[in-house]
Amino acid sequence: MIIVDLDGLKKLMAQYQGKVVFIDFWATWCGPCVKGLPDLAKMQEKYGARGFQAIPVSFDDPKLPGIAGKMRQTLDQAGWREKTIVARDQETRKAIAAWLDKEWKGEALPAQYVIDRKGQAAYELIGGPPDKMERLEKVFEQLFGPAKAP
Repeated sequence: MIIVDLDGLKKLMAQYQGKVVFIDFWATWCGPCVKGLPDLAKMQEKYGARGFQAIPVSFDDPKLPGIAGKMRQTLDQAGWREKTIVARDQETRKAIAAWLDKEWKGEALPAQYVIDRKGQAAYELIGGPPDKMERLEKVFEQLFGPAKAP
């Protein structure tokens, strides 16, 4: 479990400079968030070779007893095997929200952002709409361009 503040998240994202990054803010207590987590592994598999990185960031309280295990178990069940990133506290969540979007206050989950290759928020989804994947596919195809035939 990697606990981050806003600067820590920015440093993590800097590792993926030049890639399209999908940040998924979620929590174990958020049913729609947990239901949507398997999509992360699918997106990473489908788009990873085209310069894509998914980053799930938990808004669970990292000080809660047993939460690290619960987050890891939830991500494992969703097929996500990479790092578990957690926002440090409420102030961090607010700072992240302000950095990404003036409207989102860091309270409504799930909240997902597509960051373009230049590091700018290119698209947002708040609340996990039913057609989320269809919308994201269109955004990704615009950012990546058409897939090359094998």
